Amino acid sequence: MKNYKKIRQEPYIYGFTILGFISFTIMTVLCLLILLIGFSFLNMIICFILIGISYLICRHVLSNDKVNSYLFDNKLPKKYSKYE
Repeated sequence: MKNYKKIRQEPYIYGFTILGFISFTIMTVLCLLILLIGFSFLNMIICFILIGISYLICRHVLSNDKVNSYLFDNKLPKKYSKYE
């Protein structure tokens, strides 16, 4: 059996993890839909601010390994059954 390096490495899309990329894409599409409803200068500024905030959150919080391990940690129980 061949031994491949980094075969279990988590994929990154534009620097985001999969969860971060999906949430950033959803937020961006929602902001673009808001722009389609009514286009004004104030509306455009609000959308750019929301996209920037979602970028920072998705890039630095959701794509962080420590936060992901804290949120999605599936630890095995210390006691497997009540008879042990």
